Amino acid sequence: MRSISLVESLAGSLRLANHSSLRPSISMCGNPRYRSLSRYYGDHSSNRFTSTLKLLNMGEGVKTLRIGTDTSAARELIEEKLPYVCQIEVDGDETLDVITTCIDLKVPVILVAGKLTAEGNKKVESVLTAQSMSRLVGPGCRTFAIPSAGIRSAVNETEDYIPGRLGIIAVEADASTIIKTTAKDGMGHAAIFELASREGGTYSWELLQWMLSDSSKAEVICILAKNADTETLAVYKRYVQAAPENEYIKKVFAILGDGDEKLWEEAGIRVANDEGHLVELIRKELEIIDKKKATVDKSEVELTDIPPAGNTN
Repeated sequence: MRSISLVESLAGSLRLANHSSLRPSISMCGNPRYRSLSRYYGDHSSNRFTSTLKLLNMGEGVKTLRIGTDTSAARELIEEKLPYVCQIEVDGDETLDVITTCIDLKVPVILVAGKLTAEGNKKVESVLTAQSMSRLVGPGCRTFAIPSAGIRSAVNETEDYIPGRLGIIAVEADASTIIKTTAKDGMGHAAIFELASREGGTYSWELLQWMLSDSSKAEVICILAKNADTETLAVYKRYVQAAPENEYIKKVFAILGDGDEKLWEEAGIRVANDEGHLVELIRKELEIIDKKKATVDKSEVELTDIPPAGNTN
């Protein structure tokens, strides 16, 4: 019996919003690690990966395909189903084979839970270019969940994902407690990304760009990381600076394993003392948002007298 299971729900209409505002700031381009993104995506002046992620923020399901330990029929299944997200949960050369197949068949998002060898990474680089229609999440992506879109894919499988307004980005950190606690409190999740390392096709600043965009349902964002990430800080600083006057600025909170908290604070990101403190900050910010939504200044609302239907007077 094949261990390739299909988790499938048909998607509603996909829309790709204008993403010119998501281009990375010029000040980031001098960073060697930022430049290394060209290994996967070529010219990084326009981040197509982030644009692809925006398509996932839907209220309906996304067609997904999960590849288990047996990949013998992987190509046939992918060709037949043409999923929007292909979840690859095998390691070694088999992972590389399925990635290559997905790129060849233009699967938009390729989720890789396992790891690739150095040689495997080089082979992926040779086929995943700026011209590719596919975007890679991972290798080493332990959790990738967008509950509103029906995506619940994780190595650490959990039933705690519920649709909501919190975006979670964890890099070399365990997000399970935050996920469970916020779900228990009824906060819900807009998207969750738990990356095993800073290497591979996905970077935390790309995920933050998407969550900050208008198309994302994340209203509050938390980052769990070991230390400061200059690219991520630059993205948030640029977002705050570019925000129109009187427009709500999405708050970002963080927990750091070590590193300089001052850099995060200077970027406008509040660093929590621990997970309990982080949850409290998130809860309070969501309450503030709810109060703002409930407050309407009637003096700014245009009122129009419309006679009842059938009234000709």
